[in-house]
Order: sequence, then structure tokens, then C-alpha cells
Amino acid sequence: MNSVQQTDEQLLSSIRQISGLKTSQEIIHLALQKLLQFYAQKSLLELEGKINWEGNLEELRTERFSNDFS
Repeated sequence: MNSVQQTDEQLLSSIRQISGLKTSQEIIHLALQKLLQFYAQKSLLELEGKINWEGNLEELRTERFSNDFS
């Protein structure tokens, strides 16, 4: 998909220097991925206190790690 974008060339240049990304397309793609990830995490955090979970967390942790070394 092609689209016309106005971008801040100084901002893109700074990002290229610190990230090692070479093209504006790479920078924009990564930025969009990170933005999507941020909002997905935010929506999960908004569920805090709204989901009732019953279980033994310590037991789950013990089972998880005991299987790693058998």
C-alpha cells in the first residue's frame, strides 16, 4: 500500500542514526507496530480487577519450573 505522507525529516534522520533503520518505510512500519502493541497492552491493563481468577499461583509457578529441569 502506497500513501502520501508528510514527515519530519529531522525526526526521521535522528531515528535513523539511533536505530540503524535505513528507510523511512522501515521506521514507519516499526512505529506502527509499536503503536499497535502499546494500545493492545493498554487494553489488557484496563481489564485489571475486572476478571475473576481462582487458582494457586504458587502451585502454577512450581509446576512450571519443575518441568524445566526434569
